[in-house]
Amino acid sequence: MSDESRLTGPSRFGPPRPADPAHCEAAHRRLMRRVWLVFGATIVLLAIGGWASDVMSLQGERTLYTARCVGGEWVDDNCTGHLAAAERIRFKASKPRAEVLFWNVGASAPTGRLAPCRIEDGKNWTCAESADAAKSITLALADGKPAANRELRLHSVRCISKLKWLRLKARGPA
Repeated sequence: MSDESRLTGPSRFGPPRPADPAHCEAAHRRLMRRVWLVFGATIVLLAIGGWASDVMSLQGERTLYTARCVGGEWVDDNCTGHLAAAERIRFKASKPRAEVLFWNVGASAPTGRLAPCRIEDGKNWTCAESADAAKSITLALADGKPAANRELRLHSVRCISKLKWLRLKARGPA
């Protein structure tokens, strides 16, 4: 290998200089560090986005975020007053037992049990009327959202997105 083929080309500070293997290795390490940093930041942002949109959850569990209408009343799904963050209600579907347990997040014990249920997965299930049906905000989930049913209209709260619930919670009590 001739000395001319090892030249890196013109330099800003004078004539061409020979390629330094240590310099090339250090430049490669810096480049790889940047690639991994961008990759890691992308993964973190995707995870935060998945958490915020409630796409990721424990297997068989789904949390519904609710709001209450303060200083007004519900007309269909519109509040004539202003919204305040209410309970977070978690549902855990058990396919082998054909049941769905539900509770307010932070409570020490389940609020109720829905059974018998037809369960596809944690985001898709339908339960029949049972003793605890009146305690539940819904008897069915479709794609993780409460399916339209009369039970939802009987409650003083409505389901909202996780991000909207977090904003209302940050704003404080009404």
